[in-house]
Amino acid sequence: MVKVECPRCGQPGYIEKHNVNGNVYLYVVHGYGKKRTKCYIGPVDSYSHAEWLLSLGLTNIHDIDYLVVAENALIRFIGNVKLKRMKGDEGKVEAREKLRIAEKKLREYLEEITRLREEVEREVEALAQV
Repeated sequence: MVKVECPRCGQPGYIEKHNVNGNVYLYVVHGYGKKRTKCYIGPVDSYSHAEWLLSLGLTNIHDIDYLVVAENALIRFIGNVKLKRMKGDEGKVEAREKLRIAEKKLREYLEEITRLREEVEREVEALAQV
């Protein structure tokens, strides 16, 4: 069991899945034995936030490493595109369009990241000169 911080109450606990009538729901369980309490997180299948919470490790929003989130999102995107291109000609066309859009957006973000890094480097160098 991996300990997590509950996004609802902030208390430590662990993730538990419950299958009810064919639907899977997520809870964070606090305590052990007879003194257990649960915080409802959401359905896994129809609640996209719940799936992301699993991949993020259920931490407080202030503790999220957004670079890790972005990397996980890109890994999922690439996997999704690979699956699409295996679905025949129509999937290949859709994959190509998604890749074109992603490439354009990522170039824009990379340019912004580069500009920001250069600004921060200049600021740090100025601090060292004081």
